[in-house]
Amino acid sequence: MQAFSFFWLWLSSFSRVSCTQGSNFFWSSERARLLFLLPLVVPISAWRAPRYRRFFHTVLVFRICAFCALFFRAPSWLLLFFSFEAVGARTFLLIGLFGGLARRYSAGLHFFGYGALGATFLWLSWLASRASSTLSPHWGAGESSLWWWGWRIPFLFKLPLYPAHDWLLRAHSEASLVGSVLLATVLLKLGGMGLIRLALPAEPFLLSISFLGLLVGPFLTLRQVHAKRLVAASSLGHMARVGAVLACGQPSPRRYLMVAHGLTSPFLFFLVVQMASRLNSFSTALWRGWLRARPLFSFFLLLAAAAGWGFPPAASFFREVRRAEAWLTYGTPLAVRALRSGAIGRIYSLFLVGRTGGGAHHPSFSYSRDWTRGEILFGIFWLALSLTAGWGYYLLF
Repeated sequence: MQAFSFFWLWLSSFSRVSCTQGSNFFWSSERARLLFLLPLVVPISAWRAPRYRRFFHTVLVFRICAFCALFFRAPSWLLLFFSFEAVGARTFLLIGLFGGLARRYSAGLHFFGYGALGATFLWLSWLASRASSTLSPHWGAGESSLWWWGWRIPFLFKLPLYPAHDWLLRAHSEASLVGSVLLATVLLKLGGMGLIRLALPAEPFLLSISFLGLLVGPFLTLRQVHAKRLVAASSLGHMARVGAVLACGQPSPRRYLMVAHGLTSPFLFFLVVQMASRLNSFSTALWRGWLRARPLFSFFLLLAAAAGWGFPPAASFFREVRRAEAWLTYGTPLAVRALRSGAIGRIYSLFLVGRTGGGAHHPSFSYSRDWTRGEILFGIFWLALSLTAGWGYYLLF
């Protein structure tokens, strides 16, 4: 379906329709800042590549990064759609071939199914636009609501926003460490960047479903007992904040939101996978007592949690400030509701840390060790990158 829709758009002279925001596409600030996240994938890909099919895995990861870079800098709608679907197809292979043995095919099919559904919406909207004499296939404000919806739905699936979030939890729980880092670093940013390229006005529908995700996200996270699903569910709240800021029509906070999430969430996945490799389980029931048993792990995990909360001087601190400014310009009642949702998120984060980290440690900690030298070096690298994207990022841009 994706290949058929791509060739149909090409045959319909879709390649002659240019992106309205495609000029100066490489050095525009938002694209350059999102491309800043790609170097985070390289050391993890080289370090944690699987032993079997290592070359194929490395080539697949670098192709995904290349198509992500093409998506961020695409000057036409044809290249935008092509790179968007190419990233989805290769991520499906990464999850299906190198994911966990238990349910990797189910997770890959869920990921592929949501992508195919989004491509189908785009194809049907294009057919409807071609069939009607009053609708123009060329992009313009208010020319074709069907065309606009056809582009918006695939990006909302990829963001993702509640209730189109099921593929995210399945994909993260079955993906390898490199796959989870790719998903959290750049792949989720495709949806947000696509909505930015559409130049959305202040729009109530997107704001409503974003606030629904802000409300449901913390409670969905509290239900998770699988560590990777827990971190993935916490990403729903971050992406809901991105959708809310986009719905407010404020251009400044969205770049901080996406870059800060692209730094915090991958490091949380790194911490979770490293701990699970020692305990041979992702169940949080076996992780009790890690605050005492694993001091280095506890230090970096609390740093990552504080970065997610918006603790200065990390990049997420400026994210929270810009987000509050955007919501205040939209209205005080909206800002109060949004800040209340953020407070709920911080409360459940503290609750999860206390529930899993406190108390007597599990006996399985006695047969494993704390962090190695390589893991400590990567933690220092992440800390330096987060600080650079905080104060240095703010001062330079």
